[in-house]
Amino acid sequence: MAFRVHTLKETEQLALELGYDGLELMLPPRHLPIEESRRDTNLTGLTAVPVVHAGGDLFDQERYELSLREALAAAKAVGAEIINVHPPSARFGGRAHLLWAMDLINHLERESGLQIAYEVLVDPQGITLERREFFAQQQAYTSIEEWIGDVRERKLSATLDTCHVATWGAQPGPYVEQLGKHLAHVHFSDYSRTELREHLIPGEGDVELPAFLRELALRRPDVTVMVELNPESTHEAVRRAAERSRDYIARALAERL
Repeated sequence: MAFRVHTLKETEQLALELGYDGLELMLPPRHLPIEESRRDTNLTGLTAVPVVHAGGDLFDQERYELSLREALAAAKAVGAEIINVHPPSARFGGRAHLLWAMDLINHLERESGLQIAYEVLVDPQGITLERREFFAQQQAYTSIEEWIGDVRERKLSATLDTCHVATWGAQPGPYVEQLGKHLAHVHFSDYSRTELREHLIPGEGDVELPAFLRELALRRPDVTVMVELNPESTHEAVRRAAERSRDYIARALAERL
């Protein structure tokens, strides 16, 4: 959300000032256009980074592995315990590409001692027409259930993204129980089914987020939750989005009590 206008250190300082526990560091994505991949990578002085998001190249095995190893190195540098990673594309390499990646993830978890959480992507049919083909090229699965099947069978940790789940026409709450012990991390944001708008500030869409938070608090209160919103272009907009998200979560949890 903040990479266009804040350095990593500024983002961390703002997060802590607003009452968050830290930030998720996303390394420059290798499969996105250059304007979306320019990010500060100066890790000096960062102290509150529980999660590192691997940049990834979903179409190339060598670069996919390199990005995971870079994320692991960054995690060790900042003290993060979780790596988030997207599945590689099934369109480029088919099922064999996915099996290779899942074996790699299991191997790197054992090698590093860190948790690598495997995140399902959006349903291309649930996003705007101009973005649909690009994300269809990236997709590895034809349903959330297919992804969960791999998570269970291959004994993977999982990231549940509330917006991504909603693009598949589902609500995220039931997946807390379905993923069970495999659920390691959450990306939290809203989604509008009518406008096909993704990663909205909580409350701006129609996802049943309070019900999801109640289910998470009941079943997996230990899971790390990160607010993941669309990038903003001004300092004021970043602060406002972070404040509104924080207040939404606080209200939802307070109503549970």
